[in-house]
Amino acid sequence: MVTLALGCPVNLKGGAPAGHADAKLIDELAPVPGLPTLPFANAAEALLEIAGRNDLTSQRVLVTTPNGWRAT
Repeated sequence: MVTLALGCPVNLKGGAPAGHADAKLIDELAPVPGLPTLPFANAAEALLEIAGRNDLTSQRVLVTTPNGWRAT
């Protein structure tokens, strides 16, 4: 049986990685202002993190920049 987390990446762009991407539970976020833009490498890093975390099983997760979100 495979259990998934739904990762919601935002706008993607080419280029060098920029710092670190965050993976946040959507239910814990206030409305996100706009769509953060991440390099492909950062989005891939975040998706690998999500895949390796059992606590995110069956959750909706936003992949964003470290400052691209606010808690509810």
